Amino acid sequence: MKEIIKIVIIIIAIVVILVLFMYFYIKTLTPNEFVTGAVNYFNVTVKIKNKDNLNKINQTKKVIIMANHINGLDYGVLYNIIQSNKKIYAVAKHNVFGDKTDGSIVSNILGLFKDSAYDFFNLIPYIRGNKDSGTKVKQKMLNVVNNGDIVILFPEGETSRSGIPISFKPGSFKLCADNNISILPITIKYNKQIGVNRTDPINMKKWHNAVATAIVHPMVNNTNPDILREQVFQAIRKPLILNS
Repeated sequence: MKEIIKIVIIIIAIVVILVLFMYFYIKTLTPNEFVTGAVNYFNVTVKIKNKDNLNKINQTKKVIIMANHINGLDYGVLYNIIQSNKKIYAVAKHNVFGDKTDGSIVSNILGLFKDSAYDFFNLIPYIRGNKDSGTKVKQKMLNVVNNGDIVILFPEGETSRSGIPISFKPGSFKLCADNNISILPITIKYNKQIGVNRTDPINMKKWHNAVATAIVHPMVNNTNPDILREQVFQAIRKPLILNS
């Protein structure tokens, strides 16, 4: 029993040391430098189609970028292709960096640093299925775009193995329609099967040597939230259906 306790203590100590090292190392980088470094680490090749559409984010005051969601690598792909002096924010799960209330020791330790991690990466935490959280997220998104910065959002709210969206949640489209916010739809495709459903285990080994293609569609703007949602949904989904 004593040996088991010693092993557990050693494991916890190693995790704490690694977390502290990463925390202070990350603070020496900008978010874009860190994300670009991660994409390079996995040796991911990122290709862009319709780059002229992407350049329009610098000419538009209020922009939200929306894309289909396949896995955690999607954030890296989008950060990698956006060339702008604007600050980039992204909506993400509230427990992506661990959770202090989780039963996992590792998750508990990571949860101690998650507020700093969210601040560093300009992430807007969202608790799935929580109405109050949804209201706060939409207000934060509005503040960001009104300040002239950019928000990245996956409007389906979760990943999928196929990457083909089934439906988009309506809240963000009402926000855009009511506040004259333009949406830049982007379709993300990979050259191999690396998508995961919400409950699937994450296997980052599959990310190595992937080729990601970002298809950038024309900017969309509409005062009718239902029409806006359908326009964005069809734009993102069409390239995936044609090649499925």
